[in-house]
Amino acid sequence: QAIAVPQAAIVRDKDIRYAFIRTSSESYRRVIVKGYDLDGRRFAITEGVSPNDEILTQGAVLLNERFSKQD
Repeated sequence: QAIAVPQAAIVRDKDIRYAFIRTSSESYRRVIVKGYDLDGRRFAITEGVSPNDEILTQGAVLLNERFSKQD
């Protein structure tokens, strides 16, 4: 089973893929995900999120820049 999301929801850094999960109305948590490309437009997440997680689908790259600066 997999959760299909737009490719824009996935941030790639070398061999690691991240998605952002909403933790509150104004907060997100970056999580490592595993999966595969479906059709060039969508990514199938197979590990790292659950079906009830709210995944950020737009702006993930910009949010990742903020997380990277904090690391």
